[in-house]
Amino acid sequence: ESFLKGKSIYDLITDQSKLELKLSNLPVSTLKSAIGINDRFQYIRELFENDADKFSKSINILDSMKNEKEAADYIRANFKWKKSETSLKFINLVKRRFHHE
Repeated sequence: ESFLKGKSIYDLITDQSKLELKLSNLPVSTLKSAIGINDRFQYIRELFENDADKFSKSINILDSMKNEKEAADYIRANFKWKKSETSLKFINLVKRRFHHE
């Protein structure tokens, strides 16, 4: 309880939100290692037509790309995703894969 002294619930929630935002924008070394089990199932279901093999192959291909433009071209050429929370989350993850600054 002493570590909470002076902090309101609002302060704690705000601190948590700031941390989550920072973590959600950190670069990732590979998509394969960055995608947790829950997200994996969500992506397979909502973006890859329930095809786990298609998902795995696509992740391997995207991980082998040299830059974000190549990855974006691959996604545009192979998928016709509607704008959704899931597709935006996946695309943000792909962007993080290529931003190492």
